[in-house]
Amino acid sequence: MGGSNISFSGIELLSYWRSFQQPYSFLKGVIVEKLIFSFIVIFLVTPLTVFGVDCSQLTTQEEIHTLVVAAKEAYPLERSKISGQLIVSPCEKSECSKKNIELRKKKLITLHSLRVGDDKRTYFIQGENAPMCVVTRGIRKFKCSDCSAISNDECRSFNSKSSIEGTNLDSVDMQILNSADYINTCEPYKKSKKFFKIIATKQSGNSLYDKIVTFYEQKRGVFIKINYYAENVLRKVYRFTSKKYVAFDGRSLATEIKVRSTQGSEKKYSFETKLTIGKTNNKLNAYANPDQDPFIENMPLDVLFAHD
Repeated sequence: MGGSNISFSGIELLSYWRSFQQPYSFLKGVIVEKLIFSFIVIFLVTPLTVFGVDCSQLTTQEEIHTLVVAAKEAYPLERSKISGQLIVSPCEKSECSKKNIELRKKKLITLHSLRVGDDKRTYFIQGENAPMCVVTRGIRKFKCSDCSAISNDECRSFNSKSSIEGTNLDSVDMQILNSADYINTCEPYKKSKKFFKIIATKQSGNSLYDKIVTFYEQKRGVFIKINYYAENVLRKVYRFTSKKYVAFDGRSLATEIKVRSTQGSEKKYSFETKLTIGKTNNKLNAYANPDQDPFIENMPLDVLFAHD
């Protein structure tokens, strides 16, 4: 596929990891072990970016869920380990036009986002929520009303589905993409061989959405667009700018996303949020290792995620 004679598919290579976890008595010695580990790492990192992926490799729910997990890593708010600055621009439709650019600037939100596994911290640097921060430890969430780059004060338990307060970015939107409540099928995108789509149909559960259609880029296996339907009406669209994906720590990272709350079509929307990764001197303010992020001053993670 894609001009390569490699017979292994991207999804198959990911699943082969399990077979290497079994002990083999004949594989002894540090050099052999390192060679095997290097081979595994290379193919775990590159199958969805070098060899590509298509529907012929996505015939089971497990294979599709594997793809979804990998694709979500390219979304800054779902990256399992990242630290950096985000610029968030929310607006009602009447405020989103270029004529109201000054009004939109006034509503601009600048924040610092930190995530390590299940622990997350969102610190509002600029905007109506500043200097608040939201700390997530596992399944528990806390809102701290007085924060700085390295401290969280006046914290209390907090329940919210929103990824960022004051926007339509909902953490549940991403969680349900690989939910067992949906049955997934893969279909080619008839308009272009460069893309394919996964159609998720709800079978059970209490999700607002009956159907989710996700468009992927075939070469990199990344999101291009996610459509959420309720009672066959398009209610929300996540649009990822293909040219705004960058290589980051060996994998793709989306640097610009638009999310619209819609009323039947993408053009008929009531609210929009634009999410971009901040830059300084044309360099992304994003770090795969939090220790390298100067904003948090090499502060221990236990301090940054504190909520007492």
